[in-house]
Amino acid sequence: MNDTDSPSIVLDKLDPGDDTLARYKYQCSTAAINCVRLLTDESNVARVICENFEDLLIEHPDGTFIGLQVKTKRLDLDAFKATDTVIVKSFARFCELDQLFPNRFRAFDFSTNHRFWDTSENEKNLPWILCELKKRGTVKRLPKTNPMRCFVNSICVKTNLSDEQVTSTLCKSVVNSRLEPVDGIDHRVREAIGSFPGTSELTLSQNAALGEQLVSLAFQASSKKTTGETTDLYAAGIDFSTVVEAHTLAGKCITKDLVEGILTAPKTESEPLELSSLVPISSLPTHLAVMVQKLDKGGLQAARIEEMSDLVKSFQILLLKWVNRYGVEKAEERYQTLLMTVKFECTESQVACEAPNTQYAPQMYEHLLARLRARVADAHDDLHGCRAEHLIGAAGMLTEQCKAWWSPKFKIEKAT
Repeated sequence: MNDTDSPSIVLDKLDPGDDTLARYKYQCSTAAINCVRLLTDESNVARVICENFEDLLIEHPDGTFIGLQVKTKRLDLDAFKATDTVIVKSFARFCELDQLFPNRFRAFDFSTNHRFWDTSENEKNLPWILCELKKRGTVKRLPKTNPMRCFVNSICVKTNLSDEQVTSTLCKSVVNSRLEPVDGIDHRVREAIGSFPGTSELTLSQNAALGEQLVSLAFQASSKKTTGETTDLYAAGIDFSTVVEAHTLAGKCITKDLVEGILTAPKTESEPLELSSLVPISSLPTHLAVMVQKLDKGGLQAARIEEMSDLVKSFQILLLKWVNRYGVEKAEERYQTLLMTVKFECTESQVACEAPNTQYAPQMYEHLLARLRARVADAHDDLHGCRAEHLIGAAGMLTEQCKAWWSPKFKIEKAT
């Protein structure tokens, strides 16, 4: 038997199943981000309800709702147009829902990881149509060929609603284009978690683990999960179908206490810290994947890892400016001088902070930052006008190049 014929080592490039799951995870990740708002934006979010009439319902404390549809597609495909069947169908759904529950919906939101066609102001340009419709408030006295009239009529035909009813819903509808690959939202989930007080000291792995739990919570709520007491299902004198319906609806609702239970749960030191098992290396910026692994292994807080990534880019921009201003040779000389200085400081900080069986990257970061600030303040050191932040960026580059470590050395998983 030939090993090359085994399906375990040959990738099926025609199977769309994994792509479908990635799209669905994008929707659940959108729900997870809104779940964080249950704690950070309580004046606007009371509950998040999944897959009930819409992909998401965001309930406000006053009992009104925002209906949200999340649509995804590959970024290499055509942009969404107002004439697309999926657009007409989605906005028809908004209009029907608005009529089914009068005065309950304050807004409707069509969000996508892709973009909307906006090359010209015509019948294909959905953002422009909605904007102009809100300004006008009606399609009365518009010719049949007018783009606003055409879009409203297409929904009227789909729903059997009047143009006034359709226009009323469209005037409180918005469209949002995120322009990101479907797996790019993982980073946004981690950012959202970082906005909750008390999470800034978490490592990247711990932050990512919380994100996975929130996405899983949204997935369960989006599935046919039921929540309620089993005894209710067998209680005498009740209508079984009514109880099942109530339990199913309860399973779709995500409340503040559920999210708070995840984000405030104790984080133990025995929690797994291997980055690769929690955050796919392929989802990280390839040129900084090594740095992120090493900082996370040392236990550096997620916020500081994100900050160092930005400072590496800032340092790279400084190098480009030097090349343009002084030429390659002079810029290279400055670059190497700075790296030698920062490498020395990284080594000294590691030696000062390392301890057996302890994640010492947070202490090393603070120690290193203090030493670099002292260097910058010393007028006798020629650092070519660099700030301490630039030098932290240089430390990030040294970390990426494996010339600086924040923990005992370990095998680096290569990005693909």
